[in-house]
Amino acid sequence: MMKFLLSLVFIATSLLHADQNEEIVVHNRILSKVMGKTISVLDVMKKMDLYLDRYYPQYAASKEAKIQFYNAQWRSTLDQLIDNELILADAAEKEIKTTDGDVREEIQMRFGPNVMASLDKIGVTYEEARSMIHDELIVQKMNWFKVHSKAFANVNSKDVKKAYTEFCTHNPPKETWTYQVVSIRAPKNFNAEEIGEKFYQCLLAEKKDVEEVAANFKAQENLDPAVSISVSQDYVTENKDLSTSHQSILTSLQNGEFSFPVLQQSRIDNSNVVRIFHRKDHNATTHPLFQRVANTIKDELLQLEVNKESSRYIKRLRTRYGYDQQFWSDLVPPNFQPFTLN
Repeated sequence: MMKFLLSLVFIATSLLHADQNEEIVVHNRILSKVMGKTISVLDVMKKMDLYLDRYYPQYAASKEAKIQFYNAQWRSTLDQLIDNELILADAAEKEIKTTDGDVREEIQMRFGPNVMASLDKIGVTYEEARSMIHDELIVQKMNWFKVHSKAFANVNSKDVKKAYTEFCTHNPPKETWTYQVVSIRAPKNFNAEEIGEKFYQCLLAEKKDVEEVAANFKAQENLDPAVSISVSQDYVTENKDLSTSHQSILTSLQNGEFSFPVLQQSRIDNSNVVRIFHRKDHNATTHPLFQRVANTIKDELLQLEVNKESSRYIKRLRTRYGYDQQFWSDLVPPNFQPFTLN
């Protein structure tokens, strides 16, 4: 459920438009029946209220925030309550219990020393809170035995190393070059190399913007109209997209340096072209050290296994106890809105 709470960022921006005189209307009805227990809209709402109060108390007093959260989360909260009832039935068969002391300690930790005032604020009675927390602690124990312990058993150091190797394979190191190319084009009866060398010396001496140096050079040298000097836009290119010759030139330079003029022949019209490369930036990424990411990779693998084991566990419980979710889903219209603002 927590990942859906990212939507509360939007809620925070919409609070200025909320009409604080409006009230949340709860369209109560039975949503499901599991193991002889009915689950209503009010049951779902109280579960969500406890969650908001625990993790996002800053939004608990806002009607606009609450109703957006209710409408976004009520179906997933209903699914959670259904699954919890099935897990509780399994726990009862296996005689898994929790103590009144554990429940009291959890209540104190969540609601502070003034428990009754905190519960009154969210509209939950002490008995309702005690019952919900009692069930949560039982569900946590069952999830450890049936889900998390298996997930931990399924992930070992070899799995972590394999995942790291696969990551490195699919994310190879890359180098990115940012550079410009100055192209000096001249007919064959002109000494393009001499023009290129003069312009190169101007670049080294003036230390100005390349386009500005080119404009000054054209004016000072009074170049023939047949000779052109063009400065490219910035190219941002990865190694894999860079020709071997260009890569060799850029590698020989430092950031901010210009290459010595290189005479080439245009593939378009066979005219002489002198090119000068201006290396502006170079970035190289490398793989993170295994020791630095091993714990993160392990956590991700464990979470994947937890999700798999949890799905298998719930599926087995629904089969064992004959819970037909589709039957109860059909009783709730697809467009049913249990909460509105009036």
